[in-house]
Amino acid sequence: MAKEQMLTVHEQMMLDQKRRNAKIEEVVKQVLDKDLQGYYDWMGINSLLLIQILRKLDNG
Repeated sequence: MAKEQMLTVHEQMMLDQKRRNAKIEEVVKQVLDKDLQGYYDWMGINSLLLIQILRKLDNG
């Protein structure tokens, strides 16, 4: 019984990780798309990218 519960918890953790990864990829794509449109200069993209990712993750 305990082994089945652990597997379920592990599976849930894997699903949560996949969701987080998908969300990060989506945010990165959005930010890079904006950069390609000329909203950000090349020097600013790294810090802006990090800020955007952290804000999106913080806001859920």
